[in-house]
This record gives sequence, C-alpha cells and structure tokens, in this order.
Amino acid sequence: MRALLAALPSLYGVSETAGVIADEALQRIVADGAAVLVSDGREWRVSGGLGLRALEMHVGLPEDSWLVRQVSTADRGLIIRDSDIARRALLGVPMASKAHLMAAPVPGTRALILIGRDHDPAFEESDLALLGT
Repeated sequence: MRALLAALPSLYGVSETAGVIADEALQRIVADGAAVLVSDGREWRVSGGLGLRALEMHVGLPEDSWLVRQVSTADRGLIIRDSDIARRALLGVPMASKAHLMAAPVPGTRALILIGRDHDPAFEESDLALLGT
C-alpha cells in the first residue's frame, strides 16, 4: 500500500484512487471483493471497490460503528474469521454476507479497506501483512 500511496498525485479523485487500492489488494490477496471506505464527516462511505453488490456501492457507516471504531480509531487491522459470529456488529457493513472479512486502515489517510472471501481458508495475519499496513 505504501508504494501505491506514493503514486497518488498522478490519480484523479477519491473514487479512482479507491478503485486502484481495491484492485491492488485483490491482486495481493485471494478474495471475492474489496471496498474502500473513506471518512466523510460523521460517516464513512464506500468510495470504490470490486466485487460489491450494487447496493453495497452506496453504503455509509456512522463513525461510531463497530467496524470503524475497531479499525480506524485503533489504527490496526482486523480479521473476522467467521462473519456469522459477528453478524450483529456487521449490520450495514459492505460484504457482511461474506464468510470471512478483513479490514485495515489505509496508511496516511482517513480510509479503510475491507476485503471479503466466501470460501475457506479464513484470513490470517499473513494476509494483513500482504496489505503492507
């Protein structure tokens, strides 16, 4: 991610940048989808992604949502190995229907990346390391 962030001046707009970040993540990690959520005042909005349902492209999470608090305010990655167990906490989160989720802050920004996988194996710490966070 750090190498990609160095190239940001050549990109135009938040949506395009979010799409590039999601694409880069899916090239590094085997997954079914990725979404980049960006802080927009009191809400975190999906700004780009791949493998999302149409409805998920317009999702917004309040800044006090469980996922935002766990990842952005703690400034650390999060692995959810079984989304069924965390179903209540993931209400309204894009890709919450995926079996396995991983979220991480995007370094140097007020954004986070969410990655989902429907198949085993679940995400591991080594997958977080591949994001370079």
